[in-house]
Amino acid sequence: MSTAMVVATRARYALHVLACFAGFPAGTSLMAEDLLRMVRVPRWSLDGVLLGLTHAGILSSKKGRAGGYSLLVPSERITVGEILRIFDGGVNPLPCLAVPSDDVCGGCPDDPAICGTRALMARVRDAAAAVLDVTTIADLAGPPESQA
Repeated sequence: MSTAMVVATRARYALHVLACFAGFPAGTSLMAEDLLRMVRVPRWSLDGVLLGLTHAGILSSKKGRAGGYSLLVPSERITVGEILRIFDGGVNPLPCLAVPSDDVCGGCPDDPAICGTRALMARVRDAAAAVLDVTTIADLAGPPESQA
């Protein structure tokens, strides 16, 4: 299996968790145990995702019996691109696209300024980002045909 343009597991889990929240009325608080049942990810992965989303200011957490996690930002205002950048650094089909343009990726003999492959993959990255930056978490909570 190819690993080109693969979204990190934690980013995928974060998208699943946020889509769960989008299916509930605004202000709904969900316990980690509820999310575990809905999203079905390993507990340690969920804990890391919830912590990352809390640190990013997307979720709030409240301890105690009436606690849980809730969205701080409406799901219509959270883009998939934003979440991928938080957990994955974005979508870069080549490692050299994640570094300054004057750096050469490992083992690449070409000057990045004239590398045709890098130029093409930069366009692919930009096209993917254009879609990801207008697709919201609310869109992910809708029927799959609405995401086409």
